[in-house]
Amino acid sequence: MAESDLPEEVKHRATYLYENGYGKYDLMTNNCEDFALYCKTGLWSIDKGYQGRNSQVNMVHPTSKDEKHKDLGENVLRYATAIPRSFSKRENKDLGLRKDVVKVPVEELSSFCASLK
Repeated sequence: MAESDLPEEVKHRATYLYENGYGKYDLMTNNCEDFALYCKTGLWSIDKGYQGRNSQVNMVHPTSKDEKHKDLGENVLRYATAIPRSFSKRENKDLGLRKDVVKVPVEELSSFCASLK
């Protein structure tokens, strides 16, 4: 739902991050979907406790300590049903609708992220 910025701005962000680094890859909190969404929109979550900014990761990532300790069978079921849940709940995780995101200039992204820790 978040509008893409102009192609020149998207290319600038992607090039800048390619040349200067995007940070350590992490499936839950810093992955390729996060990279693409940031390059397209410049939006970043200010909620430091939020695990993963994109909706697909949020559909499979446990949100509480209790859920993290589920057995293997329960986790397999969670992953197998992730895509249908992702489609049905994607809207409330969309960067364009959430209130915990701000526009961050790419040159300031590293220091911005460090300030959230």
